[in-house]
Amino acid sequence: MADAGMLGRGRAAAAPSWRRRVAAVAALSCAAALAFAARLRASAGPAAAPALVAGGAPAVDSDASPPALATVSVDDRGVAYSEAALESVLAAYGLGGSSPSSPGGRRARRAGAPAAAAAATLTAPHVVLFLIDDQGFNDIGAESTDLSWATPRLEALADGGVRLTRYYSMHLCTPARAALLTGRYPASTGMQHSMLSGNEPWGLPLNETIWPEYANERLAYEAVMVGKWHLGHYNARYLPTSRGFSTFFGYYSGFEDHFNHVSEVSFCGMDGAGCWFDLKNGTTPVTNRTGDYGLYILRDVASQKIRSRDPSKPLLLYFASPTVHMPMQTPPLAEDGWWTDKLKAIANIERRAFAAATVATDNVAGDVVDALRETNHWDDTVFVCASDNGAQPQVSGAGSNWPLRGMKGYYFEGGVRTHAFVHSRLLGVTDASARRRYGGLFHVTDWLPTLLYGSTGTVPPGAMFDGIDHWAKLEDCARRGFCDASPRSELLVNADDYSCLPNSTATECLKGETEYSTGAYINGSLKLLINAQWMPQWPVPSGQDAETVFSDWSAGDEHDMLFNVVEDRTESVNLISELPEVYRAMKARFNTLNALAATPAYCGSSDNDNAVAVLDATHFLGPWTDDDNVNCADVDASIDVTGPAMDDDAFSATLDDVSAGDPDDAGGDAGGGDESGGAAALDELADEAKEVNATRLAQLARTRNITKLAKSKANAFPTAVYCRYGLLPASSCGGGDKKARVADVAAGSR
Repeated sequence: MADAGMLGRGRAAAAPSWRRRVAAVAALSCAAALAFAARLRASAGPAAAPALVAGGAPAVDSDASPPALATVSVDDRGVAYSEAALESVLAAYGLGGSSPSSPGGRRARRAGAPAAAAAATLTAPHVVLFLIDDQGFNDIGAESTDLSWATPRLEALADGGVRLTRYYSMHLCTPARAALLTGRYPASTGMQHSMLSGNEPWGLPLNETIWPEYANERLAYEAVMVGKWHLGHYNARYLPTSRGFSTFFGYYSGFEDHFNHVSEVSFCGMDGAGCWFDLKNGTTPVTNRTGDYGLYILRDVASQKIRSRDPSKPLLLYFASPTVHMPMQTPPLAEDGWWTDKLKAIANIERRAFAAATVATDNVAGDVVDALRETNHWDDTVFVCASDNGAQPQVSGAGSNWPLRGMKGYYFEGGVRTHAFVHSRLLGVTDASARRRYGGLFHVTDWLPTLLYGSTGTVPPGAMFDGIDHWAKLEDCARRGFCDASPRSELLVNADDYSCLPNSTATECLKGETEYSTGAYINGSLKLLINAQWMPQWPVPSGQDAETVFSDWSAGDEHDMLFNVVEDRTESVNLISELPEVYRAMKARFNTLNALAATPAYCGSSDNDNAVAVLDATHFLGPWTDDDNVNCADVDASIDVTGPAMDDDAFSATLDDVSAGDPDDAGGDAGGGDESGGAAALDELADEAKEVNATRLAQLARTRNITKLAKSKANAFPTAVYCRYGLLPASSCGGGDKKARVADVAAGSR
């Protein structure tokens, strides 16, 4: 279930109205703006041809992927506001981004034209994609204010490779993973809106080709995935083993309990269905690893795959780490490790658990590298490390983006800009002490074209990428130590549309429109945010003030903002009034790209009736229908997914039934409870939880659906999970010191 703070506004599941699209394509509506656009078009020179798919044929196959947004150009009527037109405005202000000498050639490369003639016998490097979950800008590296010490293995790899100092990912987990694996903007694939939750019937559209499918078809890779999928699981055709990965070991949902492997455990009682296990070997449930730390399980699987792989094929290993995503649970670490004193010095318990998970992540990355070295794979490996999005600075996430503004789920730098590096001897790095840096604009969509055809000299037939090949630039940086000229001059951070709600303050809503746009667009050093709400820069919490720091922010009005993020990375100086023409030109370009975006695949209505019937029988998250394209409008969006509120008397009476084992209402006693007054015990536990920053848990304890789960024999399997999160009466959880148990919950330890 998505965090309400990330979504903020209700999303219309349907595509934007025709009136909204026409207005966006027109780009500039008033007479003065049209005259301005005409002047810009005249200065931009002859118009480019309409976008074509690779091979020069128009894209006409309705089942194929839509053209990449990066291929969009202006026609002779100026219907679309081209990148060239925008660049002419930026050049007038001396603000243009770095561009190759042949824009047309660049677009052809994006659309799949060969980078070089493929050799008769193709050779390809091993590729390891090590994706960290929710690691913020201040959570790693020498610049971190408190965790610079926590990742020595990753830092050594970065020092021996090339660091990307202007790396951008997406704002949320699902869009980021879609962008990484397709090489396309989420706005090109329909994955732009939000993240996927356990019972939602949608995923990455099946007409999209992903990395292992390209790699298998052209270069005969052995594609292995371990970790977090998060791109759809309601139908078996959406699973990783149906989309090119030869093996998969991991989980389908957005996160899980790191020890009990229950999906989205902090939220699952609120979405109208149950808490289900979520750990699979291929599509087979893993039932014997409860209590084992998830990251360590994945490390062991990955190492075993490296050691037993087919030596005749290059290896593609996608390691999608479950850390450092919530819940904050302290991993098993050696008590006499070099990190012990460092961890003890961190006062905030959530940040301490986060730091411990960071150390564990670093250790695991090092173990994977060791396995590659021990099997003589390392010298022929390209190792990439990045985060999927920025950190969650609130108490439940414990990450830090300082000094960047904002957080995961939003388009300020703190939500989308992360650390990343690539390490490979194939780049020609010979001196690790040089600490090479690439300052060019780089996006998560660029990894696929860079590593698939940049490093091999071959392009998948028909590929339509928004990503750009940076391999030659990375090689140049490896030789020279630093370079900042990039083949990428513009970047659509994201483009999305929302329905206007009664309290919406977006300009479109105030004018009576029914929808408004949001997103961000970068050209060169300039970044435009569309209908954004101002956010603070959250410092690392000291003591137990994490919740206080976060609650100091209250969302304000939505409006556009323009920043020079090279000179002002904290996004503190809005340049709209200073550069009005640049602002209008950049917004016109954004509107053009947004108008041509794919219809969102997002379906936020949980398919509870169908899902529960299947999942309750297995206790494991997984496919529940054979329908490839569930119509979101047919899913009962009116389901009360949190259940109606219960007053204290009704809640207490229900819990009394649970404790008494009332067969007519409770269906048996799931937790081995007694008749000692479960309601009072749970109320006391909830009150104590509030004292240790566990207010979300107290709220969960008072939902009708959790009460149902507590009473159901069919869902009695994760009793330990319910007890840890305060979802059962204390008397049903083995007694003991309640304050100690609640503190353990808040600390996120075992």
